[in-house]
Formats: sequence, C-alpha cells, structure tokens
Amino acid sequence: MEDDVLYLFSSNTRPRYLKDVLNVLGYPTGFTIHFRYERRYVQDKLWQEVCADASRLEGRPANIVFVDQDMPAPQGGPPLVRRLSPVRRAHVRRIESFEETLHVHFTLGEFFAYVGLQDPDYDRELREVLGGDVPSDKYVALGRVLRHSVDVSEVGDAWKSVVDQIANVDRFRDETLFVLIRGVKAADGSKERLTDLPDVKPRPEAPGGRTWVELRPGRHYVIDLAFRLAMDPGAAAAAEHRIALTADSALIAFPQTEQTALDARYDFRSFDAFVKMTERDAYTAVVVSLGRFGGEPVLVKAPDIILPVVIRLHHVKHLLKILAETTGIVAAAVGAALTTSAIRDGDYGFAFAVGILLIAVGGLVATVLRGFFRG
Repeated sequence: MEDDVLYLFSSNTRPRYLKDVLNVLGYPTGFTIHFRYERRYVQDKLWQEVCADASRLEGRPANIVFVDQDMPAPQGGPPLVRRLSPVRRAHVRRIESFEETLHVHFTLGEFFAYVGLQDPDYDRELREVLGGDVPSDKYVALGRVLRHSVDVSEVGDAWKSVVDQIANVDRFRDETLFVLIRGVKAADGSKERLTDLPDVKPRPEAPGGRTWVELRPGRHYVIDLAFRLAMDPGAAAAAEHRIALTADSALIAFPQTEQTALDARYDFRSFDAFVKMTERDAYTAVVVSLGRFGGEPVLVKAPDIILPVVIRLHHVKHLLKILAETTGIVAAAVGAALTTSAIRDGDYGFAFAVGILLIAVGGLVATVLRGFFRG
C-alpha cells in the first residue's frame, strides 16, 4: 500500500550490523546512508514492489529499527528476538535491486524519543505491524505507520534517550562509543555566537549520491558533537581513550591540540574548524577519529563517521576579489609613478598629493575589498 512505511532492521549479531546502527545514530539530519539486504532478508511484498516499479518507493517514509538479539537460538529453530527498538526516522531516497540484493539509500531524519514512554510500547506494536516476530536479524519490510506518537524534542535529548534505550545491550556494554554530529555551523565573530547558514546544509545532490557538507574558504566553523562511552558498569572508566577530528590539513585546520578524554558519561564538545583559502573548489572529509593515549590499539567499538566536505569557492566573489586587487594594484602603481615624477621635478603640489592619495586608495582597496570578497 502507498501509505505503508519502510522498516529497516539491523541488529547486534555481527560487527557490520552493529556498525550500521552506530552510523545511523552518528550522522546529522539530512545525511544519506546506504543499507543492503540479501534477497532472503527482504519481505516478499516489498521485493515484488521493487521489481514492479522501484521509483514508487522513492520519498517513502522509513523507520530504522534496532534488533536486540542476544538470546541464543534454540536447536534447529529461528533466532529469538528480545526487543525491537526504533531509533530514527528517514526517507527513502533511492531503492533498487541488483541480482539477489536490495540496495536502500535513505536520508536520515529525526530521532525517536523514549522520554516518558514505557519500554515495551514500540516493541509490541512493531510485532503487530509485522504480524509476528522479525524473521531475521537483518530484515527490511513494508508495514503500516506506528500509532505511538514520537516526541521530537531537542535533538540531543532525543538522541540521548535512544542511546539509553540500547546502550545496556550486552554487545554495546563492552566499551562502545556512541557519537553524534549535532551540526556544522558558521561562527559569527566568536564561538559563542553561532549562525546557521544555507551553505552548511547537507547537499544530497553531491556526486556519486553521497551527501556533502558545503563550506566556504576563509571561514570559521564550529562542529558540535555529542558522545557517550557505553561500558560495563563494573568496569573502570576508560579515561585513556580520546576523541578528535581530523581532515586534510592543507584545507581545514583544527586548532585544538588537547586530547579529549572519554568516560562513561554523556558529553558535548564543540570543535573549531578553520577553512583555509583556496583558489578552486576542493573536496575533503572530516573524520571523527578514536585513539588512545600513548598510541595503544583501540579496543572500543565506534561508528565510521566520515563527513564529506566540499569547499566551494564563490566564483562571483572570487572574480570581484581579483578585480578589486587588480584595481588596487593599478591605482597604487599610478600613484607611485606620479609621486616619483613629482619628486624628481621638485613639484610637491597637486601631482604629488594625487600620487600619495592613489597609493593610499590602492592599498585600501586591495586590503579591504579583498577581505570583503573572500571565499
């Protein structure tokens, strides 16, 4: 039915599935992510719709659901599912089948919120929607919309409620880092005054179907992160772990040199990012990296947060900047010639004054307008 929602399930039974869940929880709203499912993990009704006309599913609402499947399967029987937890809403951007595999590209939306909700609510209704248990730990299906309303509160609070919902699962409790890029904002004068600009919105029309964040050269940005290190309650705090942002140093500079220690609490952190001047469009990526003090191997499970960035030169401004610089240089050169001629002739009157004025104006134009038209 056209009103049905696409349900994308992923679990904790395999490292790749677990990584998919962490990535869904880590990327900002508007980012496009890709899941793939083997034919045996695709609902028959959905497979038939894709084969008939996959384009009818584009733009369809979707729910990403975490399957907590720590219970062992009985001898010869299907796996037992302990709990189904919707974690995030999305919209289908593209869906296609290739041989015996279904590829789903979806754009991330708001988080589900568990504040004030009883734990079994979503679980019970999802089983009703599916007509029973999830047949596999990795599954995709069409189903009706969940009746329970979603309290879309502040992004950080909703994300925190989702992490609280799943962080105590056995496979997550063994040192797992949850990270969310809350946003990329332009800093207007200081880190405290943040201004949302259109040119930092995710751009789904980027090459290859990937989502890019568009930045401008010569600008100062702030990248806001939320993170939590989930671990066994009986374990010691893992203060030897650190989190950092890295990128191509020729394009983006992160002035923070201190290492941010992690422990088992929630934390929020803002990273300053200074985009360097460039004479052409450039492509790079901001990577949320995890390490240990002393360079020891990292044992913590963490998402693969790689944020593609295009540093987009404003070509009209760039042309105006070149014209401004050229005008300033020409004016200064003419002023220098007039001044030199006046000094040689011993005339310190009108010609000398005009020369000095042109030198001053040329320098002013080259400096002020160059800064005004930067990027």
